[in-house]
Amino acid sequence: MSRSRRSKRRSARHRPRSSGSSTPTPSCSPGCCCRPAQSAIASIVPNSSNPDGHPLDPRYCRTKRFRIGASVITIAFFGMFGMFFVVSQYFQFVKGYSPMKTDLATLPSAVTMIIVAPRAVLVQQRITVRRTIALGLASIALGMATFAFFLRDDSSYLVPLIGIVFVTAGVGCAMPSSTTSIMTSLPMNKAGVGSAVNDTTREVGGALGIAVAAPCSRPFSARTSKLPMY
Repeated sequence: MSRSRRSKRRSARHRPRSSGSSTPTPSCSPGCCCRPAQSAIASIVPNSSNPDGHPLDPRYCRTKRFRIGASVITIAFFGMFGMFFVVSQYFQFVKGYSPMKTDLATLPSAVTMIIVAPRAVLVQQRITVRRTIALGLASIALGMATFAFFLRDDSSYLVPLIGIVFVTAGVGCAMPSSTTSIMTSLPMNKAGVGSAVNDTTREVGGALGIAVAAPCSRPFSARTSKLPMY
């Protein structure tokens, strides 16, 4: 028994030891990690060929009222958010306003929206939806032209005030009519879809407006010496 034990010990000493653990590791091919994504895509792609299974039917975009309403809301919020971004930079970096004073300087935008938006419905009933939308877009264009051609470093507060009032009045005039165009172009059981499209176009227009207006505010942000010290 002692000889057999000694021989077993000697054979165990001369055996090569493995560097890793003894538990086998499962082999993973490059495609196995993509299987969850492939299964998810496979569950979505077949349904996309059938638009009736989706809340937002792409065929709604064929409706003229739907396209006009979504486009006008995108353009309106594009101009308004871009205007707010540039004006806030102008007031703080060029005029040296404090953040509180800048907020008070842009406060007429909210007042204008509160006054114009409820009355835009009455205007819509008198001159139709299309003319109300055209009137709102024209007001936005006048406000943007005021900033482009009349705003200078030494301009008085009246110049940006006129631009703010024109832009926000145009948004307040065009927004109810555009929302009406979107909602009336869809069936009653798709009212939630129309509301979602209305909100999405606002977000997209605002994001694009800030993205485009950011390069325009670089000359303002470079004048940090005029900022008040806190």
